[in-house]
Amino acid sequence: MVAANSRIWRDSNTVPVTDIIEFNNVPTKPDATGNIQQSNIVLTSAFSRNPKPKQKLDEVQDTGFASMDITISGFIEDPTNSAIPNLVKVWLLDDKTTATYDFGRFGIELDDFPEYDVHPNGNRGCMLTDWTWIRAGQTRGKAEFTAVLRFNANATGLNSSTYAWDVA
Repeated sequence: MVAANSRIWRDSNTVPVTDIIEFNNVPTKPDATGNIQQSNIVLTSAFSRNPKPKQKLDEVQDTGFASMDITISGFIEDPTNSAIPNLVKVWLLDDKTTATYDFGRFGIELDDFPEYDVHPNGNRGCMLTDWTWIRAGQTRGKAEFTAVLRFNANATGLNSSTYAWDVA
């Protein structure tokens, strides 16, 4: 079996067998209907602006890393028979954290862009914050989506010596 191109899952530091959506390859889980067309990763630095009235420039101060949002866009084929819409509904209606995964219970892997893979553990994780379904009228038998995951971690979870977020 060839690994899927990308995947998101819930509640495991390693890629689980269940509670997962795999994209862009056959066979995939929970079924072979999911495809990702685009992913956007936005890293934001926090900064503070210190006003200096009647002087040339305000002073800007670096206050560290603020956030990372991962947006994936794609589509599912045959939404009537796909298991993905129901799984997404469960994920978004259930709690986004647990006692074991305080920072978020979701993980993501992008096989062709692994530097930003996140495996959740007690010090880091992602929260699935939004999932938008788009039913484009001109394309029957297909449902497009945009999903947003937000990275969350404490200082240990940032793994600041390497910033590797896909290790135990």
